[in-house]
Amino acid sequence: MAMSYIIGWPMIGLFGALSLYWNESLIIIVGGPLLFVVAHLAFFAGLYLAGGKYLMPFIRWATRAMLKKLI
Repeated sequence: MAMSYIIGWPMIGLFGALSLYWNESLIIIVGGPLLFVVAHLAFFAGLYLAGGKYLMPFIRWATRAMLKKLI
């Protein structure tokens, strides 16, 4: 799970720096969200591999947090 943050956030920063260096904003517009999704998929894969014991409390917390924002 920690690898998703170790890989994800620096890569988004690198894409941002490259987009500024090459004056190509499309790199960060497309690559940023794509890398963000990949980092989240890696996080959820790590959560799944950690075991179902930790998966259900996380899903309950995420559902509760989302419902609090909606209500």
